[in-house]
Amino acid sequence: MVRRLGSGGLVMLVGLAAQIRAQGTPLPGWEWTPYLGIAQHSPVGTHWGVTPDRSHLVLGIHAAATVARLQRLELAYAPEFVPLLRISNNPDYRLVRPDLIEITGRSPVYGAGFSPVGVEARLRVTRALTVFGAGAAGWLWFTRAVPEPEARAFNYTFEFGGGARVQLGDALRVRVGYKFHHLSNLYTGVVNPGVDGNIFYTGLGWYRQPHPSRVLPNKSLQQTPQTLKVGRCSSATATSIRCGAVEAER
Repeated sequence: MVRRLGSGGLVMLVGLAAQIRAQGTPLPGWEWTPYLGIAQHSPVGTHWGVTPDRSHLVLGIHAAATVARLQRLELAYAPEFVPLLRISNNPDYRLVRPDLIEITGRSPVYGAGFSPVGVEARLRVTRALTVFGAGAAGWLWFTRAVPEPEARAFNYTFEFGGGARVQLGDALRVRVGYKFHHLSNLYTGVVNPGVDGNIFYTGLGWYRQPHPSRVLPNKSLQQTPQTLKVGRCSSATATSIRCGAVEAER
């Protein structure tokens, strides 16, 4: 399912880029927000994560580029980069034989990943304050199987949540929010317990305005140079018309 979402997101992004190129509109500027997030005591459910007593520490980078705007509403493409995700209380283990795993202790496990399928909706409340809702899906790689030895080190992930963004000047933004985070191997491992987290986060970001020169030309508006002939003179510019007058004087 996540693979299909990833493929669909990439196709949608390519289509958007083609539309922008066709219309000759400016390329969207990007907002980049490094953030720190924390979650304590992973919740246990019956359909999502069923692994208790895990805490999250995440260092992430939220990116966003506005693709549509209607008065105070905005829609943005919003992928997530995760350079570091730490999950506590994960089993340490060793393989005794192919059919036997021995638990040797518990310690944190570390991972990193990327969520290329992301979207964010914003509502501008005041000049400086904006509220938002966002969601993303992607992949995470850990140093060992998570959350159990018979699970996998490679996991799929999705998240959704919301929060507020406060603008500080023309470029800086403070972002505060909450997101529900889920990871699992989608039944590609022997077991698939899954881990959930209620993550609260904050970050300081900046907006990079696209340079005016990055406006893509509209090919339909481009005119083909025409050759103007006056007397025995020929030129691709109107400034050469004077050549006919020179010939007449001769």
